[in-house]
Amino acid sequence: MRFAYADPPYLGRADFYRAHHPEALVWDDPEAHRALIARLQAEYDGWALSLASDSLGVILPMCPAGARVGTWITERPRFAGNENPVKRHCEPLIWCGGRGFETGTRAADFVITKQVPLPPGQPRYEMRRERARKGELFLGRKPRAFCRWVFDLLGAQRGDTLDDLFPGTGAVTAAWEEYVGERPQRVLELAGPSSACEPGDTNG
Repeated sequence: MRFAYADPPYLGRADFYRAHHPEALVWDDPEAHRALIARLQAEYDGWALSLASDSLGVILPMCPAGARVGTWITERPRFAGNENPVKRHCEPLIWCGGRGFETGTRAADFVITKQVPLPPGQPRYEMRRERARKGELFLGRKPRAFCRWVFDLLGAQRGDTLDDLFPGTGAVTAAWEEYVGERPQRVLELAGPSSACEPGDTNG
């Protein structure tokens, strides 16, 4: 089967990626996300899409009726901005298609992950808006446990293919190669630049 994972700049947050992608700002237009979902549905047997919780009400109605919502939960709250009294613990994931039920249960509709260690001397909750906009940080790297959860939700198996449509640090592809037996875990743990951090590590 052919799968895809899409992690575009989140709606309203494209500014953080303009130093990395000249056309990043198009993702502040909901119609760009609508076109992406149409492509996912037309070209793949199953797909998953990451998004921010405050855009779920906009993006979910764009999805086909069979789409489902799961939740990625971090073990500790993540900074949500000085003016937001609610700390972020979770982020939605929309997925659709994949293998049907065969035997047993593949995965729960949520996953809890530990925080990815940051480089030495880098405070976790410092404000990073300007560093991200200058391209000094790449926000949004997904941890290995999250990636494996996505693959399980889709019912992925060895012999399947996965397109990471927004590769960023390469962490998802590295996790996929480990999942299907093409990459040892030791290499996976070293994948990706040290400047990458989780999406909740900024108030973007």
